[in-house]
Amino acid sequence: MPKNAWLGVSVENEKPDVPRIDHLRRVDATIRFLSAEPLLENVVQLNLEDIHWVIAGGESGAKTRPMNKEWAESIQLQC
Repeated sequence: MPKNAWLGVSVENEKPDVPRIDHLRRVDATIRFLSAEPLLENVVQLNLEDIHWVIAGGESGAKTRPMNKEWAESIQLQC
């Protein structure tokens, strides 16, 4: 992996997405990150070991699904 490459996975909800983090953790990358957007539910059990960066956010536009502020705060506390 090139030293200047950052690798990440999307995490929108807990059950189907958390295994992606385990796969990412196995990759030899300088920076490993999670993109928790659009955040669609409270993701309360993130294993952030060997994860360097987390981005969290909701959606915008006409058909926006709701995002609860507490979901983002939960991720912040886990970081």
